[in-house]
This record gives sequence, structure tokens and C-alpha cells, in this order.
Amino acid sequence: GIDNRKQTVLRTRKYYKGLFEALNDDLNIEEVIYNTNSKNIDIIPESSKLFNLEVYLNSQSFREAIIKEKISPIINSYDVILFDNNPSWDIVSINSLYASDILVAPVGIDSNSQETIEFFIETLNTHLKGIKLSDVIFAPGFFENNEIKRSILKSYQKNYNNLFTKGNIRKATIVDEASFMKCSIFEYDTKSAVTEDFKRLFIEIWDRSLSAIDKKVN
Repeated sequence: GIDNRKQTVLRTRKYYKGLFEALNDDLNIEEVIYNTNSKNIDIIPESSKLFNLEVYLNSQSFREAIIKEKISPIINSYDVILFDNNPSWDIVSINSLYASDILVAPVGIDSNSQETIEFFIETLNTHLKGIKLSDVIFAPGFFENNEIKRSILKSYQKNYNNLFTKGNIRKATIVDEASFMKCSIFEYDTKSAVTEDFKRLFIEIWDRSLSAIDKKVN
């Protein structure tokens, strides 16, 4: 039920404040947390002002850990806190990494993604050494069952076996349909094979994340 798109804001005259306002206006983090239509899920929304957030972070000292410090009062109030970032190395995503235990990155199953994975790993190991992650998990993108895609997926699992999930999600129009209807795949069709793919993948990521954090703690 949270919608910060420009046309919706103009129509409803309601804008939900996000991280930019929390930092720029020095608000308590609780002031930008909203309940959603989904049980037990709250959200800190963003909009076009995400660009302003990037500009703000770049203007600060010790800029990599600003978001981590801002959310510190609420980290024990939630079982899980998720950061949803653009697939790029900008200051917002780096702040998210500093505040995180686990990195989950979807990866396309195509000929160009191999270089992306290598660059990704190199960046984490060299330029972002200060980030102490418990685990890095690559999840293969929407899988088409043909010889080329099977070969690429097999190559991923051979070269990066400890980083990749065992499960993947098959390509299907139902994902686009759910997105168009602005609901999750679980709400759109509870019984489809793709919904089961998502469920298995999420359980795998959840179990692996708990195991990695438990090892770090102990």
C-alpha cells in the first residue's frame, strides 16, 4: 500500500518520507517506518529522492557507515532487515553493505554475467575490504531450460560452487503479471510451479544465512 510514484503523490497528496528525510531533516528512524498491507512487514520507502540521498551521503564524512548508524536504534526490533539496492556500486549500496551481514545478489544466466561476477568478487575483496560480511550468496536469475542456459548455469556452479544457490527460478510470464498487478508472486498465484521455485529459493537463502551468522557469532 506504500506508493511514492510521482503521479500517485500528486493524486493523493500523500508522500511517505524515507531515508533521505531521516538523514537530511535529522528525523528519528522510527518516523520513516510504515506498516504495509502484509502482516509483520514494515517498510522505509524511497522515491525519486533516492538521488538526493546519494548526494547527501557523498557530502558527509565517514560516509560509508551513515545508514548503519541511523538504523542502529531499531536493529533489535526486527528479525530481518532487507536493503533493496540498484545493481551498481554507488554510495547508497555501499552503505547498505556496511550495515549488512549477508549479501544476496541475483545474477543473470547469460554470457556477459561471468565477467560481472568476477568484477563483483574482486571489488568486494580489494576495494571494500572494510565490509565484514558473513556470507555472499549469488542467486541465478530466471532460468530458461535450453542447452546454452544449462551450460552457463553448470559453469557457475563449477567455478563458484560455494557462492551460488542450488535452486533457481524458471522463466515464466506469471512473474511479469504479478509485478503488473503490484503484488508478490505468493499473492498472485499460490499454486504455480514458479511460486514453488521462489519458496524453495527463499528457504535455501534463509537457512544458509542463519547458518553463516551463527558461525560468525560462535
